[in-house]
Amino acid sequence: TSPSSTSDTIACNEVYWSMAELGNKMIVDLGCMKTVAGTTWINPMVTKWKQNGWYCKVVPEKESFRFGDGHVNHSRFAVILHVNIAGISCLLRISIVSGDCPPLLSKPVCTALGLLVDTSSHTLSSSKFGIKTYGLQQSAGGHYVVPIDEVHRLQAVPSEFQFPSHCEVYPLNSSGSTVKCSPRSRPLVRTVHSTSDGRPMGKRGHSRRGRDRKST
Repeated sequence: TSPSSTSDTIACNEVYWSMAELGNKMIVDLGCMKTVAGTTWINPMVTKWKQNGWYCKVVPEKESFRFGDGHVNHSRFAVILHVNIAGISCLLRISIVSGDCPPLLSKPVCTALGLLVDTSSHTLSSSKFGIKTYGLQQSAGGHYVVPIDEVHRLQAVPSEFQFPSHCEVYPLNSSGSTVKCSPRSRPLVRTVHSTSDGRPMGKRGHSRRGRDRKST
């Protein structure tokens, strides 16, 4: 028999991001259980924070993150920044790995801040902090992103402030007093699939450090 004149076409849906496009923004990633970013993104952030005199501290850390090719990248430090997330002033701990890993804002942080994402109106809100409607920006790849550098009008955090070691995010109210912080998630291995040009694709998984376990 002759080959069929028609053939099935498989659509390819790309998932990508641009480091230049992200700038001072972080991707809202509800599939990520620990806030993480690469050195390519964090280095200019640290420079900007220090130039503006904003709270910025580097602390030692050992966490593991697994990438799509099976390579496990270990963080050697984390950076704690004074940030503004959707109008909420807080201190945010970001695990740092080498390379071009995009800045991912984790689900535990979103939970601690009471963030509700409305995908029909592309907004988020937080009754916990009185945020009714905050318009979400989207990257060219369709990721929701939030800027974190709108802190110039917020009350400064003293440089000697000691960030609680058990926290991933430490909210601050408008008067500068603190509210209950979010505990850091347990050590995870974060899976990020990426193409050769640095665009992450595919599924995510995690396991306890020292004993890999596929998520179910």
